[in-house]
Amino acid sequence: MKTHLTATLLVVVSTLTACTGGAARFNGVDPVAEIFSADQAPIDTLKARIAAANAHDFAAWEELHTENAVRTAPELEGPIEGRAEMRAAIERLAAAFPDYHVALVRAVSTGPWVAAELKAWGTFEHSLERPGHFSIPATGKSFTQSWTAFIRFENGRIAEIHESYDQKDLNDQLLGTAMPKPF
Repeated sequence: MKTHLTATLLVVVSTLTACTGGAARFNGVDPVAEIFSADQAPIDTLKARIAAANAHDFAAWEELHTENAVRTAPELEGPIEGRAEMRAAIERLAAAFPDYHVALVRAVSTGPWVAAELKAWGTFEHSLERPGHFSIPATGKSFTQSWTAFIRFENGRIAEIHESYDQKDLNDQLLGTAMPKPF
């Protein structure tokens, strides 16, 4: 199964790059997303997740995930398991970055999987709580971030989301040792 999934995702990423000719143009506002999919339903769910996050409508955001949804990302020590835990994490993020915004650049889907390229930006205005660890004090610094995600859907909801981005660059921007990068 893992070999099949890896091969499928490699085909999706290759298709994404070939169909779009590389990086999309982005000028600091939400781009018009490039979508390559025979089935629009997963893309619509992803767009609804982004809209709910941007509106801070976390009840709607949570409902777009399966009960046992899983999220992995570079900053996490381990997966976040369960949509309630995932909601708590995005609520902490939005509290620390009140202007946090995500935009879909492009997406490709095959079967239950979507490969997406996204952009995010925000300003670190309030401390970021890390339950069981510590609180990270706000720096007042802004960031821009390009990231990708592989997202698996079950019955129209997000069951898994695996994010990838440059955590060191993000940390450097938030600490002020690097400037936010233009999109």
